[in-house]
Amino acid sequence: MYVVNPETGRMITVGGPTYKMLQRGKSTKIIVERSPRSKHKGTKGWAKASPRSKKQRAVVKKRCGSRCFLQPKKNKYPICTVSCKPDCRGIKSAKVRSGQFKHKSVMKLAKRMEEKFCL
Repeated sequence: MYVVNPETGRMITVGGPTYKMLQRGKSTKIIVERSPRSKHKGTKGWAKASPRSKKQRAVVKKRCGSRCFLQPKKNKYPICTVSCKPDCRGIKSAKVRSGQFKHKSVMKLAKRMEEKFCL
């Protein structure tokens, strides 16, 4: 069973360590911090819909063209599913992933595409 932590607004387990600290009256802000992934919402389901293997990516590129990748020469950062339409989840996922690998040009392109397609 879960309840909302009144200090952070996050869900906590009843009987867990944070719950017990709240009952004792101790502050939990130091223990419970916001996850860095919490700001990247909207990519749920992309892992199943995205073309993951080299074969799948080659099929998408052949069928839809290079516009479905943010690095088309290497078939990296796919943003389309088999339907050949840019998917918001793919664009957001590419933005997050390019930021992790410090690919700034791809990240800028993904940000522009997110403004265009995902609003």
